[in-house]
Formats: sequence, structure tokens, C-alpha cells
Amino acid sequence: MSTTDLLLWLGRDYGLALLVGYLIGGIPFGWLIAKLWKGVDLREVGSGNIGATNAYRVLGPAVGIIVFLLDTAKGSVPILLGNLFNWDGISAGIGAIVGHSFSPYLRGKGGRAVATSLGVFLALSPWASLCAFATWGVLVLLTRYVSVASVLGSLSLPLVWMWVFKTDGVVHGTALLAALWIAWKHRPNFRRLRAGTEPRVNLWGKR
Repeated sequence: MSTTDLLLWLGRDYGLALLVGYLIGGIPFGWLIAKLWKGVDLREVGSGNIGATNAYRVLGPAVGIIVFLLDTAKGSVPILLGNLFNWDGISAGIGAIVGHSFSPYLRGKGGRAVATSLGVFLALSPWASLCAFATWGVLVLLTRYVSVASVLGSLSLPLVWMWVFKTDGVVHGTALLAALWIAWKHRPNFRRLRAGTEPRVNLWGKR
């Protein structure tokens, strides 16, 4: 294989996958739905985040759940497209996570990528991801801190793979990196937790 052929192969299998994942993952569903449906800019209310949690707190359960489902779906869709067109699925998933965190449609602003990461790993390893999601749900019920549940739930995914499914490798490493990224994005929440000002989620919604 010549250098040109190698670069073309890398561009098609990895570069294109990253780009498609980035463009799909960057679709700011939370911002779009809040703006078009409720006339609210999520960046200017609540925590200022465009994700499902802020949508839930500000606009109620219906909007929050819809945003959560769409943000999860945009993590899975690039993987499914990768399978269909023979692109690298992991690259597509990474692109989706980066796209949500730094949306090209919002001048690089974005969210914490918790739901989008869930969608990515649901497509890559459904059972392990469902275990992590169940961990998140239990922690939300016990603590009512979505931030705590999100960080610990995401960190549980590579642990579930290692201890329960006995798997390792690229997907496992990607899950660990995604969990660390989610923890990093929650730095403001950690500061509020230390200060005692982190809001607990109202499980019955605002409205």
C-alpha cells in the first residue's frame, strides 16, 4: 500500500467517521427544542447548559426527557452509520462526544456529553452500558444530584467491562477517556458541591 493509499484509507475510515460523528453530535437538540418550543435560550437560564438536566429543571420533565432521548440517539446514530458504510465506529463515537461538547452550530459551545456518551456506548456494548445507566438511575434516586450520578455512572462503565464482562481494549479505553472527560466537564458542579450550593433534582419536575 502506497503512502497515498494509506492516507486515503485513514481519511475514509477514521477522518470521515470523526467528521460525521462530530457534525451529528454537535446538533444542539436541547437548545433547539427550548428555543423553538418554549422560546427559551438554555444558555441563559438555569445552569446555562444545553443538556437534558438543565432542560428538565427549567422546562419540565417532558422537554427534559425528549432532549435526553435525542442527545442519546445522536451518540448512537454515527456508530450505526459507521457499521452501514464500513467506517470506524469508535472514531464516529468520539466525534459525536466532541461534537456535543464543542458544537459547531453554537460557535464551539456545548454540553457535558453524558447522554451522548451513553448513546455511543449503547451502540458499542449495550449490556455494559445498560448496567452503567442503571447505576446512574440508582444514584439519582439516592442522592438527587444528577452531577454525582453522571460522573459515577460514567466511571462505572469501564469498571463493568473489566469486572463483569472481562473485556479490555480500544472500546474499554475509550469508555475510560469519556468518563474522565465527563468528570472534567463537571468541575463547576464539584465546586458547588463543596460549597453546598449544588441543586438537587426535583424528580417530579418543575411543572
